[in-house]
Amino acid sequence: MTPLTSDTRTEARDALVELADAALPTGTWSDLPGPLDLLDRALSAGDEEAVRAALVPVSRAVFEAKVHTRLGGGRRSASAVVPTKKTPALPVVGAVCGAILLLLGWQLGGGLVLGATAALSLFVFGVALAGTRANAERAADRRARTVEPDERVPAPAPVAERIAALLGRPPLV
Repeated sequence: MTPLTSDTRTEARDALVELADAALPTGTWSDLPGPLDLLDRALSAGDEEAVRAALVPVSRAVFEAKVHTRLGGGRRSASAVVPTKKTPALPVVGAVCGAILLLLGWQLGGGLVLGATAALSLFVFGVALAGTRANAERAADRRARTVEPDERVPAPAPVAERIAALLGRPPLV
């Protein structure tokens, strides 16, 4: 049995504080009382290895909460989506570019090349037309189509009380 170091105490305290502030799916909260009991027993024994082993599921739950928050939940858009402003001139630019492509295709090779450039022109126009909607509108449409609610909730009372009790115990104070 290795005695409990200050680094492990700090790590356990930080993980419990973050867990107390986290919002997790209901199923994750129901899985945590067992690991919290193991952590309590390990802290009571003052065993470094047992505390580190008991911190694994607690730290995993905190990590998953952070990732879920950072990447966006079921009804939120990801934080990496940067809203852009609308550009209503894009379809006009796409149509002009498409017409130029058609003219060049006709001049370069006649009917066969004209068919290939017509397909390319339609693609350019489609991309330009798609660019007229802002990212924020697309994210709002995606959220509206999502039927899955955001199931993350703060810690239920028994788990929150258990976390508070662990934070108040002598090795962590």
